[in-house]
Amino acid sequence: MFEKRVDSKLCSSIREACEKCGAKDGITISFYSELRNGDYVMSMVTKVLIEEMGLKDITIAASSLGDVQDLIADYIEQGKVVGIQTSSIRGRIGEVVSAGKLKTPAIIRSHGGRARAIKAEEVHIDIAFLVAASSDEWGNAKGTGGKNNFGSIGFGIGDSRYVDNTVIITDIVVDCVCLVDEIGNQKK
Repeated sequence: MFEKRVDSKLCSSIREACEKCGAKDGITISFYSELRNGDYVMSMVTKVLIEEMGLKDITIAASSLGDVQDLIADYIEQGKVVGIQTSSIRGRIGEVVSAGKLKTPAIIRSHGGRARAIKAEEVHIDIAFLVAASSDEWGNAKGTGGKNNFGSIGFGIGDSRYVDNTVIITDIVVDCVCLVDEIGNQKK
């Protein structure tokens, strides 16, 4: 017997998602994106947290930081983003960190080292923001089916598994879930 879900997890804005997850000063947020230097999500989320919600002392644990996230450099210079844990830093963020403007030492690990540190709770993540090419309104995310297909979404699983809250961010919500009583029989 199953219970049919009727409530959607769909939020009307990034701010609403952040509020539902209890975003507050001093949080650590993570981003794992397959879009690499074409991912706008980190800048969008950080802008909401800092400019709209007025939060400070934020640590970003991202798979990679590049030119498309240059807005983060402004928040480092303002002292709003105080920590960085990542696998790589490029562009203006790298310049600002190299100039000693980050309040705490940046921690740079390999991709595998980042995943291990998250699993070992060497870095505690309050909210993981995961990009998806498409998702349904319950957060069943995929790396295909949208305007920005990228394939496997598997690298972000660690970010979602070992965190307090996960937010899926997509630009395509699909109506693709059909609930039935049974899809097969595993008995042989």
